[in-house]
Amino acid sequence: MTSEKLASIGQLVAGIAHEINNPINAVINSVARSRRRRRAAAAGPSDSAAEARRELEAMLRVIRSGAERTQRIIQALRTYSRQDGEVPSAIDLHADIEETLALLQHRLKG
Repeated sequence: MTSEKLASIGQLVAGIAHEINNPINAVINSVARSRRRRRAAAAGPSDSAAEARRELEAMLRVIRSGAERTQRIIQALRTYSRQDGEVPSAIDLHADIEETLALLQHRLKG
């Protein structure tokens, strides 16, 4: 029984690590690319600078999206971990389902 629980926890942790790793990698890659584009924009003509600004805005949206996704995953984990030992209270079933889906998203694809 204990080995089954450990295996389940290991699978859960691997899934969570995967879910957090994806948006973090998007943020890291976007930051590195935006630095290169910023340098290119500063050195190039005005048309290149305008294009670089558009690309930078797009990369900033990716960074924000990745950071927000990571934030939602962490919030779902916090909510899940605080459920033990609580006094019964009213719940928001929709929010709980959304948090559960966020935690299990990697298994539900397709």
